[in-house]
Amino acid sequence: MKKTLSVWVAALLMLVAVSSCVPSSKGIQELGKDVKVGQWYYVNLPGAVNSDGSQWNGYFRKGKLNKVIVLFSGGGVSVDSYTAARGMSVVPKGESFYIDKMNVKDSFFLKSVRGGIASIGENNPFRDWTIVYLPYTTGDFHCGRTEKTYTNIKGENDTIFYHGYINYTMMMEKVLPYLGTPDALLITGFSAGGFGTSILSEDVVKYFPNTKNITSCVDASLLVHKDCKRLAQEEWNAPKEIVDRINGDNLSLECLKSLHKNCPDIKILFTCSARDETLTFFQHYFIDGTRPVPTREDGEAFEASLRNMVKEFQDSIPEGGVFIWNDIVTKPETGLTQHTIEILPEFLTDRSGNGSIASWINNAVNGKVESKGLDLIAQ
Repeated sequence: MKKTLSVWVAALLMLVAVSSCVPSSKGIQELGKDVKVGQWYYVNLPGAVNSDGSQWNGYFRKGKLNKVIVLFSGGGVSVDSYTAARGMSVVPKGESFYIDKMNVKDSFFLKSVRGGIASIGENNPFRDWTIVYLPYTTGDFHCGRTEKTYTNIKGENDTIFYHGYINYTMMMEKVLPYLGTPDALLITGFSAGGFGTSILSEDVVKYFPNTKNITSCVDASLLVHKDCKRLAQEEWNAPKEIVDRINGDNLSLECLKSLHKNCPDIKILFTCSARDETLTFFQHYFIDGTRPVPTREDGEAFEASLRNMVKEFQDSIPEGGVFIWNDIVTKPETGLTQHTIEILPEFLTDRSGNGSIASWINNAVNGKVESKGLDLIAQ
């Protein structure tokens, strides 16, 4: 693949990493028996690993309110030996496809986030919620339970640990005693974490059997792949109940349809920008594996795919809510738009004249599920 493409992908993945949290270890203590409201803690989980086998940990913040967010982080994907060999720490300025490890000093945590869903600003309706934050370093949309051997860029045999599901379950079991029965539960995630949200929402709710007010919100997670069932089953070894949900080529939509069928009282939301720059790249890579930086035509093709998804979403989940926006253009020459919104300050401000996405989600939590911005992708 062309060097320009390699640098472009690496830069976008780094943007997701940096935007989601400020890299600093100050003020972060290990989660123990005594938990202070508003304090971020790292959650030590012996046996939880990144894709390279190094130590993985989660993050936790106790809020003032009896309300909980389970937040799945994003950062690319690995679908085969070629992509497995190109994690960000291996080729940070090259053909990076996914965030593959946590740096001890630069781990993800949210205490110092300047904006987004985990911020503590007065305009954030979720500022006083408890947050269970699951970093993403396994390349498997948080659903893997296996190891795969691949040939690394040096031509040597190496191993990728697709342990996203293992890490997630260890994290939930560890923090569950601190959560009780929330008055409201929001399951959400951005980019790869949005896929994790769609895949795992049915699993997350099992930890909260007595919570009635539950919302699942997917941010910027649309990829069409003819082999997504095979990927879940053979590449990542996702649990059988997850694999069984996938009966089409749109992983997120298939899982959300299953969520609606099996948990009809859960409020389901989906948001995405109209011509998402990063998703446009990955979609094109899935088609032929060789295309360079996305073009205007690629963006238009993604918009058409998004239009089809929204239609099927509304047909299958008529009670669900959709928010489409297009007012943050990252590539004016091609019309491509911002990838993800939850981790950015723009999450809290107006999008395309339809109010903030933060308010849209909060309204849904409080019983008012709406769809906005559909005219932006109308033919």
